[in-house]
Parts: sequence; structure tokens; C-alpha cells
Amino acid sequence: MRDIETSANQKRGNPVTYAIIAALILIGVLALLIYDSNYNLEVEEFVVPLEGLPEEFEGFRIVHLSDLHGAEFGTDNVKLLNIIKSAKPDIIAITGDIVENRNDISELQKSVSDIAKIAPTYYVSGNHEYATGKSSVIFRILQDAGVTVLRNQTSLIRRLDSEIIILGIDDPNGRADMIEMGKTVTLARKKSDSVMIALSHRYERFEEYVELRIPLVLTGHAHGGLIRLPFTDGLIGPGRVFLPKYTSGMYVKNDTVMITSRGIGNASISFRIFNRPHIPIITLECRNSE
Repeated sequence: MRDIETSANQKRGNPVTYAIIAALILIGVLALLIYDSNYNLEVEEFVVPLEGLPEEFEGFRIVHLSDLHGAEFGTDNVKLLNIIKSAKPDIIAITGDIVENRNDISELQKSVSDIAKIAPTYYVSGNHEYATGKSSVIFRILQDAGVTVLRNQTSLIRRLDSEIIILGIDDPNGRADMIEMGKTVTLARKKSDSVMIALSHRYERFEEYVELRIPLVLTGHAHGGLIRLPFTDGLIGPGRVFLPKYTSGMYVKNDTVMITSRGIGNASISFRIFNRPHIPIITLECRNSE
């Protein structure tokens, strides 16, 4: 009788073996999910109509890069560079946290030089640049690589007799604040009444951008909330904020449009789930007054 039971158990298989196989399959699926969520770059296209945009800037394209944190995608970042090139941008906007820590500074020159060769590149600081204690070194490397560094400053882009303003808002870790941002916007408007595009690291200042009536703002910092599930705008924001707002994509209020990148790299030991590295590509359109 015992021999019959043993034979029956063998036919059914060993439950421990099935458990091990199931665990290995689960681990494999999780590994693929984490790899996809952290290393497969996702491009998202946005079309933004702007009132007062000159006809010469119809179809103007911006590649928005944020929160690189020293990450590389392929040898010498070839995957990232190919995506930027294929977008055929008129400009490239980098909205902070280009490095994770001091260890990334030595590799910064080549990576930003390769990016700046594709199209004119504009940069604003993030909190990680200041956290390194070497922000001035980083800014100098970027400038030497041909990147325009904007620290509460503006730059004009001209086409024929028309122009737009690129405004760079310094990160609050560099002691910028709402007063400085307001002053910068006011001074820019005194110099020119052209359409303004602002670059800023901080997504959570959306209401301030709306208050200042900035037509278009490009931001990052939130990393998409790290974990993205259906019907959420990300689960965890910087500073362990639960269910943060404005962490990915386009947000519109009154006459202000904000586009937030989920970023490209990761900070510290964090990782993403259902939240691929994100490259917004923005195409500007003329919008007539109603």
C-alpha cells in the first residue's frame, strides 16, 4: 500500500519543487519588470499651442531632459543620443540633477558635449548639483561644453525678426526663492514682451508658475513618483511625499502649461516600477486669441 502511495505522489510531483519553480518564475518576471521600468527609455510627444507665438516658431521642437543622475544608456549613452537626434530638436532643455554625486563630475564633460553638439542646449540647476558642494565646477564644465547655463537669467532665441524668451529658474537649494523667481520673470518682461518658456527643476511649484502667468514651464524632480499604478500620479514624491501631484506629463491651468519629465536616472538606491525613464518632446504651435 505504501508503494502505491509513493507512486501516486511521484506522479503528482513534489510540492516543494513546484514552489521553487513558481518562485523562480516570479523572480524572473519581477526582474524583467524592474529592468523595463528603469532602463527602457520612453519618448512622449506633446503639442503645445501658445498664444502670441510668432509664426516663425510654428513647429519649434524641444527635447526635454531631466534628472539624468549620471545614468548611461548604452556605451557612451548612444541610446539616449540617438533618441535626441531622431527628434530633430531646435533646442534641448535640461532641467537639473544632471549628476547624482561628485563621482559623476569627471564623466560630465563628454556626455554634455555630445548632447550640445546635437542642438543648442539650455540648462538649469537641480538640488543634486548643489548637494555635491561642487556646483560652480559643474556649471563651468557645462559652459565649456557649449551649454547655456541659466541661473535666474534669460536668453533670447531669434528667428528672422521674431523671438522667444528662455527663462532659467535656479533651484531653491541654490537659495533661489519665490521672490527671486518673481523678480526674474518681471525683469524678463520689461526687456521683452515675447512668449516665455521657463526651465525649472521643481514640479511642485506649479501654482507659483500659474500665479506668475508663465505660458510654458518644463520641470522634473519627482521621478514620476517612482511607482506608477493606474489612476495615480505617482505614489512617492521627493521628501517621502505620498501621492504627489504633477509628476508626469502635461498640466494646464489658466494660461500656464507645465510639462513634467519623469526623469531619466535614479537617485541614490531608488528604483522605478511601471515608470520608464521619460523624454518629453514638445512641439510648439501658434494659438490665436479667442
